[in-house]
Amino acid sequence: MNNLKVRKIFVPIALSGTLVVTGLTGCGKKMDCDIEDEHMHKYVSEEGFETYKEGEYEVNSDMTWTKEVTTPNKQLETMSDFDLIRIDENIEALENATKNDLPYVEYEYKYTYYVPMRVGKITVSSPRTGRRFTTDLNHERLTGYIRDVDYKYQGYKIGENKRGKAVIIESDLVDDLTDIMDEYPYFKLSDYKQKIYSKKREMGKELIK
Repeated sequence: MNNLKVRKIFVPIALSGTLVVTGLTGCGKKMDCDIEDEHMHKYVSEEGFETYKEGEYEVNSDMTWTKEVTTPNKQLETMSDFDLIRIDENIEALENATKNDLPYVEYEYKYTYYVPMRVGKITVSSPRTGRRFTTDLNHERLTGYIRDVDYKYQGYKIGENKRGKAVIIESDLVDDLTDIMDEYPYFKLSDYKQKIYSKKREMGKELIK
């Protein structure tokens, strides 16, 4: 699909190639855990993604604490710091979470909104015309323009900056995370799935590939 514009459906921290570790923490209540040795708990998302995280919070980055534990190592600690999840350990969950991510079309329509304006000593509402997109082909006030929507996916790898601190490096957007997991073995729950929008065009006119 040519002339595509990237728009993320999630709103993560703005990424510019690399991120320095920030020590993200969980939230909510703390769970009871009587294990004295150093350990990390497995966390599971609603989609079935699994990873290990530091801390005892019930919820951490939209993932839920479990009693299952493992012994920490440098890689797991860095993954926890950056909220990373291994691709190769979550292939089945990724397949289930992306199996319905099929391309589709959105239709542009006009809508009216009102802007308050001061006229003398009174305030009046002045109508304006805006434009939005819908998947409803029978929506009122269609403009005759459409755009294509597709899904792409983003991975990460761990590196170091010039000061020797851990950073993560994002991949280009791809069709399948398993295609890049040898070089970019991780993903983030917050932004691994992203919608891609084509430029709008008149209905009935095909994209030039």
